[in-house]
This record gives sequence, C-alpha cells and structure tokens, in this order.
Amino acid sequence: MEYYILNVKPENYGFPLKKSQIKRIKKYSGDGNLKLVSITSGRGCYGRCDFCAAANLMRRNFSPNYVVDHMEYLMRTYNVNAFNFTESLTLSTRKWVKEFCDEIIDRKLIIFYIPLARADFNYDEETIKLLEDSGCIILGFGFESGDNLMLRSFNKKTTVERYYKIINDFKETPIAVGGSFILNMPGENYNSIEKTIRFIKNTKMVFSFGFAYPYPGSSLYRFAESNSFCNLDDVMFKELNKRLPSRQAFEEYIHKYNFNNLNKEKIWKVNKLLLKLYDYNFLYNKNALLYFLVRIFPFCFEIKKGFIYLKNLIYSFLKRVAEFLKIKNLLKKLIHGLKFKK
Repeated sequence: MEYYILNVKPENYGFPLKKSQIKRIKKYSGDGNLKLVSITSGRGCYGRCDFCAAANLMRRNFSPNYVVDHMEYLMRTYNVNAFNFTESLTLSTRKWVKEFCDEIIDRKLIIFYIPLARADFNYDEETIKLLEDSGCIILGFGFESGDNLMLRSFNKKTTVERYYKIINDFKETPIAVGGSFILNMPGENYNSIEKTIRFIKNTKMVFSFGFAYPYPGSSLYRFAESNSFCNLDDVMFKELNKRLPSRQAFEEYIHKYNFNNLNKEKIWKVNKLLLKLYDYNFLYNKNALLYFLVRIFPFCFEIKKGFIYLKNLIYSFLKRVAEFLKIKNLLKKLIHGLKFKK
C-alpha cells in the first residue's frame, strides 16, 4: 500500500498556522517538519445544502477508536505526524468529537490534524479545549456566502452572525479557522456578492472559493438540468467547483453556467478581486506587519509575486528536464511531497 506524505516546514505550509502551533510542531517533530497524509472519518453529511451531492448520503461516522487506530498505525509505520481530513464533514456531533479527542489524549499521541465542520456544529468551551489538547491546528468551515438570504436560499440553515461568533470563539485559541465560499448559486446578485466580499474583508480569514458547479445528484444539478444548462454527460468526470484563475477557464464556465444572467465582465472582476483578497488575507495571517506595509506600498506585493512566479517557473522547467533525462532523483530536495512504500 502507498501513502502520499507531504513533508513541509510548518511555516511553509499552504495555510498560515498560528505561531504557537509552529513552535509545538518544531518541538515534537524530529526534524521540525509536518509530515502530513490524508484520511477520512466517515462518509456523507447530515446537511442538505443544494450545491452538494453529499446531501444525499446519510452521515456514517467511523468509530473514534477506529479512526485513531488508523492515525496511530500511520504514525508508527510511516513516521507521519499530521492528518488532513478530506471529506464533507469530520466534526459531526459533540459526543463523537469528545470521544475522538479523548482517544488521542489517552493514548498520549503527539499528532496534528485538520478537520472539517459545519457552522451549526454544537461546540462549547470544553469541546474547543479538547480540540486544542488533541492536536487540532486548523478547522475548516463551509461558510459559502456572507449573505443571509443566499444562505437560506440554498438550505444552509445557519447565519452570518453565527459565522462571526465562530471566528471570535476561536480567535484566542491556537486553532486557525479557514472558510470556503461558493459564487453564482441560483439567486446570486451583485448585492449578495458584495456582502460576501465584505465578510471576507472584515474577518481577514484565509479562504478558498469556487463557482457553483452542478454535482450529479445535487439539488443544483436538478435545477441546472431542468433549466437546460446541462445534462449528465456534461458534468460526469469533470473538474468540479473550481477556482477560475485563467480567463479561458472563466469564459468556458460562465458561457455554460451563468445561472443568474449576471454581467460577464463584472463577475470576472469579482473573480480577480477574490484572488487578490486571498493573497492579502493569507499574508495578514502569516505576517501582520508585512501585510500593513504591503497595503501602504502595494507595488511591493506585485514584485514579490513576480519573484514567486519566476521561482515556480524555474522549478517546473527543471522538473521537466529531469523527467526527460530520467534523473528525477537529483531534484528530490526541490519537491516536498514524497512517496513511501511499506
């Protein structure tokens, strides 16, 4: 069996960790690195959001004991110390979360993990403390929109006010909070988009975003099919809910799935704004002083991005050369991800 293990310094991880967590990782990791693998804690979700195909799957948790057994096996066998839960939902009920955290703490496992939660997760102060003590370093939420009307329209069953409470509750903890957002759901308008942007700016959270895509089996797919936006052949085995950094990808998407007949150029500007806002928020959470300097002197940020682009271009070129010459092993130091075989 193979596992893909991301081996990276905590300060260089793709999500800015809080300083206390970086220190803890360096203290308890032999080489000071995160060695991260992806796992799951179950299947499905108890939510019924219109955009999600998992809404049709009843949530089925693996037992906390089973999940921690799996984590401990990977830890002992492959020397990993971090786990990314890649699923629709991890923190399903307070009872499950308490048993899961207690299992890690009772076994005295020094590990770090990144779970996913819904905004209506019924946590309390004890739950937050258990998450801290058991090694939670990032908690991801599907916020989806900063507008209450939109949240109601796609059956999210939560409010923006609840989102602000979550962010405030975790602000003084070592756990970083991230959020994901969806644009262009049926009913979206410029006012709702502006509210989402304002929410992201106010919270300065690290976030991801994508455009609504009709997952087969979702309510959104049924809407799209009944209104002649697509059929099953259009959406099966396609890349879903993607960010659209290139103009070509955006044009292909909006030509087919402009559910609200919004102005194409205005939506393209929103896309570019959110990509830029992501960079700013990421920088704020990584280095607040540098963030404020960049906001005062924005041209410095563009110069930095240019250097990063050039570095990535050189890496990509060297990797292609290495593959062509079959000397890929010489570039191991340039690649963070390693494969380990038992």
